[in-house]
Amino acid sequence: MIHSKIFSLLLAAAWLLSCGSGSDNRSVTPGEPGGGEPEQPVRKYVTINPEVQPTAASVVIGYEVGNLEELKNPACGVCWNTAGNPTVSGMHQDGPALLPTSKSMKQVISNALLEYGQIYSFRAYVRSGAKVYYSDEVKGALGPEPEAVTFNWTPVASSALPLSVKVYKTTDPLNGHAFNAWYAVADLSQGEVEMKVNIPPTLQTIDRQAAADAKCCVLVNGAYFLATTTEGTNLGLSVVDGKEYGRVSDYRGSLRPAHPEYDTYYPATRGIFGVNHSGKPAVYWVGGLSVNYYFERPLPSLIGEELYAPVSVSLPAAAVAWQPKYAVSAGPVLLYDGKCPFDFTLTGRGEEYYMHNYEMIPYDIFNIGVSPDRTAVGYTADGKVILFVCDGRYARSGGATLTELAMIMKGLGCVGAVNLDGGGSTGMMVGAEHVNDISTGGNRAVKSTIGFYLK
Repeated sequence: MIHSKIFSLLLAAAWLLSCGSGSDNRSVTPGEPGGGEPEQPVRKYVTINPEVQPTAASVVIGYEVGNLEELKNPACGVCWNTAGNPTVSGMHQDGPALLPTSKSMKQVISNALLEYGQIYSFRAYVRSGAKVYYSDEVKGALGPEPEAVTFNWTPVASSALPLSVKVYKTTDPLNGHAFNAWYAVADLSQGEVEMKVNIPPTLQTIDRQAAADAKCCVLVNGAYFLATTTEGTNLGLSVVDGKEYGRVSDYRGSLRPAHPEYDTYYPATRGIFGVNHSGKPAVYWVGGLSVNYYFERPLPSLIGEELYAPVSVSLPAAAVAWQPKYAVSAGPVLLYDGKCPFDFTLTGRGEEYYMHNYEMIPYDIFNIGVSPDRTAVGYTADGKVILFVCDGRYARSGGATLTELAMIMKGLGCVGAVNLDGGGSTGMMVGAEHVNDISTGGNRAVKSTIGFYLK
């Protein structure tokens, strides 16, 4: 009887060894949390790179796919959890579109989906119909979180402001250089003011747009635009009184004609800030070829790597049902859930090949050494809205990099924030006063504005 039990155990062990390790891609039906019986014969469809790259903004996973000709309509991605043995029934992110030539995949898992100080288990997967094939499991975590930047702020007195709106200025240096900045904060819950977005029929300065409405308290410039005509072309999506204008399209990998990615167009989502009909602020990513969809994560497009499928109601994730009354897109998102979802880590392919330029922001805006005039909008944990501008590129103020801008907004208490158009477009009107410097072209005619208005 004892020998019979031992023989049975040996048979079971031999069967398990024949199934192989996790790298032999056990196939399970999606939704089965514990895994499932391996399909026979076992084949390798996905192998994960054991070297996980941590950054301040993401965890970067590499994996190899193969034998795809044996599968019908395969798709790939990465899943993760903190308990081990992650599956697609939990946290996961679909990867780039698989082609017959696909082999080496690189996928970024944004800190919008991860928490600092937490160790995660990751597995790559390949889907085929109702089956999902998994790789081995690897461990990874986010790198150190950047620190907030704080200043001494002085109140700016103005008779044009109601009690629920306040404006502040600083001349404290930023990382060793002179710096001038202003921010306005409004408590929309008090019922005195509301946030609005304007898109005039022609390009107009913020001075002119502010003067057009006597109820305007504070106004800053808004979205990116093309100034090829007097009317201008608004880039991205803006929402005015519930009506949508524009769309986020695919973008060139580079705007430099000599760059290898100039003729490659990448699907993208871009940051959008807005308020709903009750005045509650929010930050999302927006995209879509024919319909504007809002997401709680970016499409993590990587310049120089495999392309993702077009943005849809289910990619990069299930869209959220947000109905903004006023909103404006630009980018990148500076803060989401209090975390900065980008840094300037390079992929190793060369100049402009950043790991976290998901939104395909041009080199004159998204670059580690670029610190022009900046404009940003954000909101605090208790729902207050903040409009921020800083001067740049002249002796009295050296501007801010995007990373510095994100950490400044965090220092102001923002949990969500988006970068708006900058450079010569940057300007802030407080009542009838243009408070920031305009000697460097900061009173450029712009296509859109965002501000606080008396109700």
